[in-house]
Amino acid sequence: MKALRIDIILIWLVGIFISSNVSAQSQFATIKKNENLAAQSLQHDLNETKDTLKLVSSNYIHRIYTVGDSSRMVDIVVNRRKYDLSLRELVKGKHIFVVQESGKKIIFQVHINQDSWQDKSKRVGETILKPDSKTISAEKSDLMKSTVTVPESDQNKME
Repeated sequence: MKALRIDIILIWLVGIFISSNVSAQSQFATIKKNENLAAQSLQHDLNETKDTLKLVSSNYIHRIYTVGDSSRMVDIVVNRRKYDLSLRELVKGKHIFVVQESGKKIIFQVHINQDSWQDKSKRVGETILKPDSKTISAEKSDLMKSTVTVPESDQNKME
């Protein structure tokens, strides 16, 4: 009788362990924030669905890019205080982000836990088709098209 109770308890514990691992992996991405005091000027979080990196700074964010194995998968000139970056274009794995703002660089990690829609193979009959991988980057032509709106309070300071 005691052996049966121990078996039931072990099965129950294994079930809880497996379900907690499955629920942790169901998130699209996780973030390992930079807790350094110098990084407090930058709020770096994921949205509710964990597929967008939300950046808010008290200073201007000049540039966002990745280094390491995912070097230059993301390389964007921002020049604003808020920016939302979709993570759906990134491949599964660890991505080290660098956010450059007002003379300092803030580094943090984002782990993509699921394959993005670009990485998933689609089977048509017996042929396997994979979409081309994409790089997120801002082109000069895109920067020339963008417009910047400066609030009136900041315009007075600039004069």
